[in-house]
Amino acid sequence: MILANRLKTAEPTTGGIVEFVDSFESSAVSGSKDFTGINIGAAASDRNIIIVLGLANLSTITNLTDVSVGGTHLTLYYGTDGGANPIQTIIAAGLVTADNTATVTVTASFCSVFAAVYKYNAPSTTLTLVDNVSNSEASNSNAALSDVEIQSGGVVFYGCSDRASNTTSTVSWTGADSPAEGSVIVGARTLHHGYIICTESTTTDDLTISIGGTDKVARQAVSFI
Repeated sequence: MILANRLKTAEPTTGGIVEFVDSFESSAVSGSKDFTGINIGAAASDRNIIIVLGLANLSTITNLTDVSVGGTHLTLYYGTDGGANPIQTIIAAGLVTADNTATVTVTASFCSVFAAVYKYNAPSTTLTLVDNVSNSEASNSNAALSDVEIQSGGVVFYGCSDRASNTTSTVSWTGADSPAEGSVIVGARTLHHGYIICTESTTTDDLTISIGGTDKVARQAVSFI
């Protein structure tokens, strides 16, 4: 069974710069956990921090309630909760203008957390959500994230959380632009992640993150402008 979710809104603007800057992981987060000394890139008035998080639990639904960077609380964009399939991808984003390193605090019920940290110098300073598309599978079939809406000058961040240790993935995108794949994070579980800088006019495209095996997975793509 595939569980899917989408949430959307939109406003247009132009261009931006993305950089993958750090990662962190923990096999056990219960309550609030600090990850210290995380690189968040050069401080700037237009710097947004985007964190792609994978969550997994052995037996119950995952539950993440807050992510902060240097005391600034990010907006959480939830991917489909696997329910009885306790794995989820969540993307957190927000404007963080000060410091080059920071403490990232994650608040969740007991689960493993594995995360990729990006900085995004956004042309309009603050981010506007265009689309949030996600799915989860109890048995991986590499189901696509379909009809992800984009706008020219925007960006898509994506992640695929995998309960198995699959260290390779193949990412395909039906749009004109090429995905930039981040390094795979392997800890208690595995996170495949990356981004797409969008140059096409407003349209919808499909994203497929193909990995091996048939374990539980949760995928998410969030589009901003």
